[in-house]
Amino acid sequence: MDIENYLKLVIGITLGISLLVFGFAFWNSATEDYYNKLNGKTYEIESCLQYMEAPLSSIGDRDDCLKKRQLGGAFMAVGTVILWGTLYLNKNYIEELMKNYKLI
Repeated sequence: MDIENYLKLVIGITLGISLLVFGFAFWNSATEDYYNKLNGKTYEIESCLQYMEAPLSSIGDRDDCLKKRQLGGAFMAVGTVILWGTLYLNKNYIEELMKNYKLI
């Protein structure tokens, strides 16, 4: 029984953290620096709305940025729910482990 609880805990925590990291990667990649091939300049992008400002004026890049942000947000939300659910459903096993190792 302990092995089954241990595996559920490890798999749930690993999946939750992996989805959080994957979501953060998508979120951060949406606002990377933008190189304009026409004038050879690199622009620092901090928000998706900057793609609509004067030197860039790119609706397509803004839409791509928003899609990456939405996808990253979805992965972060799912990762948070899985991580919270794993810890909540295994709280008795975690408490037992903490008592065994004299952490509480």
